[in-house]
Amino acid sequence: MLLRHVTPGTHIISDRTASYKRLSEYGYVNGFVVHGKEYMNSEDMAVHTQNMEIRNRWTKAAIKTYKSNRPLNAYCAEYSYNCTIDVYVSLVTRDA
Repeated sequence: MLLRHVTPGTHIISDRTASYKRLSEYGYVNGFVVHGKEYMNSEDMAVHTQNMEIRNRWTKAAIKTYKSNRPLNAYCAEYSYNCTIDVYVSLVTRDA
């Protein structure tokens, strides 16, 4: 799935799961965090998974509040759209 949706050359930050070990063979730059040892890569403090982890937690919490039986991708699309609109509105109103 990654190969179909992510452009080679993209910097991917992940944990040290076996499925990510060969990313460089496909043209990706892979920074990683070993969660059993650290929360940030000790050699490069910009490499961490905290933003993704908190976004995942917020997404799960938001989806639990929805009260219909739509497919999961519909919930995710709505949540992503709402987050994008919130960021856009905050940027526009900040500059106004």
